Amino acid sequence: MRVSPLFAAVIAVPSTAVTNLFLSIVSSAQQSGLFGLSPGALVGELPVPIARDILTILVDGGVNLVGNCTNSSNTPLVQFWLFRNPNPGNYIVINSINDIDILKSTIILIHGWGGNGDIGYIHVIKEAYLVRYPDCNIISVDYSVYANGTYQNAYCYAPSVAAVVAQFICNLTSAGINPADLHVVGHSLGAQVAGMAGDNTQKQCNALIGRVTGLDPAGPGYQTINNTGRITKDSGNFVDIIHTNQAQCGYIGDCGDVDFYPNCGYYQPHCLESVIGTVTISTNISHVPLSLVSCSHQRSCYLFAVSINYNNFFSRSCLDCITAECLYEPSVAPIFTSSSTYMGESCRSKPLDSEYLLYTSGTYPYYLGPPGPLN
Repeated sequence: MRVSPLFAAVIAVPSTAVTNLFLSIVSSAQQSGLFGLSPGALVGELPVPIARDILTILVDGGVNLVGNCTNSSNTPLVQFWLFRNPNPGNYIVINSINDIDILKSTIILIHGWGGNGDIGYIHVIKEAYLVRYPDCNIISVDYSVYANGTYQNAYCYAPSVAAVVAQFICNLTSAGINPADLHVVGHSLGAQVAGMAGDNTQKQCNALIGRVTGLDPAGPGYQTINNTGRITKDSGNFVDIIHTNQAQCGYIGDCGDVDFYPNCGYYQPHCLESVIGTVTISTNISHVPLSLVSCSHQRSCYLFAVSINYNNFFSRSCLDCITAECLYEPSVAPIFTSSSTYMGESCRSKPLDSEYLLYTSGTYPYYLGPPGPLN
């Protein structure tokens, strides 16, 4: 796929009430940044090994970032945080399956490298779900003890974290929750954890998770790994992927039943990474805000969060990122050979094709329409 110029379009504006709610959610989410720092923190405020990892990923995609893993099989500090209405800002640490109302719909969220169970991009998804489904269980996996060191450390612990998540899901199924009704959503390294957990549940308790969503699955260390060690279309009954920063922080290429490529899947509008790698930025990486460094990578989460309440991310199966004719010129030939669908929460089953392209704005609410039904 090739990067193309962005196409201008009129943004459809959602209702004032929900817009204000979402903006307040985004504002509150800014209180939780990567590696426990504020979103305004600079890369230079990180420990040198972590800052070096970030620079390596930004410059060459972290091709040689991961080495051999040792002493990473013990993960007793993984926690499961339960969020419910009417107090979505507070959570309880799940100590027993009895803490969960198994009669309610259950969605599991998994953060990535440098994150925690209520980091900004997870927080926004959680809050959007509790607006759309007020009576559901939102369970956020917190493995921040293992995720907040170097990338190699987080990467090496990921399979063990996935095994803990899989055992938790198996316990849920034993308590009476149908695995076909579960939806697991992971970002970056968390997407890879979600995929491995999906594989493990099938082995441990013969449970096939109903849906696994990967939000820009991590690329470093996973590009050449076999199918049992990362997210694939076999990780659940239906696996959908949103690529927003492939070849840098994200995985390159298809890895689900359906893969969506907003803005061709490399860089997102209004994000800094489009100029990362130049001498000026690279040599002064310590002065770059941490939140901007991960902008394209995290955009997958914010697009998905919007889609939970607004099914407006219209997509087509053409992958011509130079002309995008089948998106914007319905009179030309590609319209007759491409299919359309919507990216995000309402995409609940495999569409006609496996790859879809769409364009977005660089600011909330991101979508360019036209609107579709909330399924």
